[in-house]
Amino acid sequence: MSTAENGEEALTVLGKIIINAAIIDLKMPQMDGLTLLNRIKTLDPRVQMVMLTAHGSIKYAVKGA
Repeated sequence: MSTAENGEEALTVLGKIIINAAIIDLKMPQMDGLTLLNRIKTLDPRVQMVMLTAHGSIKYAVKGA
């Protein structure tokens, strides 16, 4: 298991190890969760992702699908 403080750090971790799943917060410093989700999909579409947030809406849920 690995953790990252923000999206840029998460991408750095992804460059070093293979992951099966990621739990992503929608609101993060430096890069929002939707941007990170799309970058991860580009790098490895097999990674399963769960998006969490205290600021969610239907609009964001549909946009991330």
